[in-house]
Amino acid sequence: MPDSRGGGEHRRPFFRGCLTSHPPDPRFVITLVHGTWARHTGWVREGSKLREALQQRLPGGVCFATFAWSGRNSHSARLAGGARLSIQLRTTFERHPEALHYVVTHSHGGNVAMYALRDNDVRRRLDGLVCISTPFVSVRSRNVGVFGLLPMAIAASMIGLWLIDHWTAGRPLPEPWGISVALTLAFLAQSLQHRAAAQPVPAEPRVRSRNRSDIIRTRIELPNIESMPLMILRKNGDEATGALAGSHFFAWMINLVWLRITKTIERPFGIVGEQLDEVSSHLPRFADWRFWVCALPLSAFAAYRAATTTGTLRAVLGVTVISLILYPVVVLFAIFALVFAYWIVLGVALVPLAFVLAILMLPFGPEAVWFSLFVDISAEVAPSGSWVVHQLSDDHEPDEEKEESSPMGLKHSAPYDDPRALAMIAQWIVASDAGS
Repeated sequence: MPDSRGGGEHRRPFFRGCLTSHPPDPRFVITLVHGTWARHTGWVREGSKLREALQQRLPGGVCFATFAWSGRNSHSARLAGGARLSIQLRTTFERHPEALHYVVTHSHGGNVAMYALRDNDVRRRLDGLVCISTPFVSVRSRNVGVFGLLPMAIAASMIGLWLIDHWTAGRPLPEPWGISVALTLAFLAQSLQHRAAAQPVPAEPRVRSRNRSDIIRTRIELPNIESMPLMILRKNGDEATGALAGSHFFAWMINLVWLRITKTIERPFGIVGEQLDEVSSHLPRFADWRFWVCALPLSAFAAYRAATTTGTLRAVLGVTVISLILYPVVVLFAIFALVFAYWIVLGVALVPLAFVLAILMLPFGPEAVWFSLFVDISAEVAPSGSWVVHQLSDDHEPDEEKEESSPMGLKHSAPYDDPRALAMIAQWIVASDAGS
């Protein structure tokens, strides 16, 4: 189990196993990196089939190092593991400057190694990388913009207000229209303050969401390693890759519907776009999407509560005060009210879509629930570039080896115990050495 204490992962020693073992001057130094939830897996330990096969087949002596990362299924865990692995690899290079250095990984351990290769010195010094059953993380910007996020945010806030109203029914609360007026006055005061200070108009939400997409994509995308040797080894029927691919397929379908709804939302907004830009130029803070998310649902909520608790007269007074406070947009109120209602309807449709999309992204890690609003994440057979994929099938495999290769019958874990796969890895390392 991972160390639950704060920073416990960083207090663990980098090296486990072989760097102090014989031979003292090996020709090959091979670092073994486990996958997700596999800190104590047997294939990286002394006496495993993979170690024995490489020791027998690689000439000149082999030294093994094991690298232990947290094993958690999250992007932050893999990024942290990659940073620590680059430090360990630098140390192995210093200890064995004349040796050939290779990294053999399984599952998400391959992504950990890829993140370690963001270090240019490590990428230049490492002689090769072997990835067994690795689902290579691929990320693309979603860029749904303000029309994809704002209606959903407004609808979600109104749903939340409705739930609060339902929960607080019959309980003594401050008059809701007064709360709404106070909050709107606060927004107005803030807006006038910024106007007096000649503050520039804030960037549009579309630009912000695009920047956030780029920030997330830059953080988790894999580096380009086309200049170094890479062996990709897989087995037919890999369950883990299939599960990630299935999640991505359904997420792609939801994303398609989301974009269609977004395009539908954009059309009526164009009717009042120029007028809203004019209003925004006079009140800079009104251009901020947070004003609309808070002020408009609160105004609607205040009118509803006032009408249902204190009579029609109080509702009219509340709406009148709010309208006076929002005087710059009274002229546009009728048109914008229709557009707003249109947004609410489509925004309500977007809320469950976003929820389902977040659930589908869980196999990629808990952070993907939030990232899914801004980026599209998938698991690929190979990283970006041109690569040869070694695909193992069950043909010509003896029945007894099929039973022994993976006790649970998982194809995802079979290659590191498969004699054919181990022979292919050894041959590839020898050929890579000869080619260099």
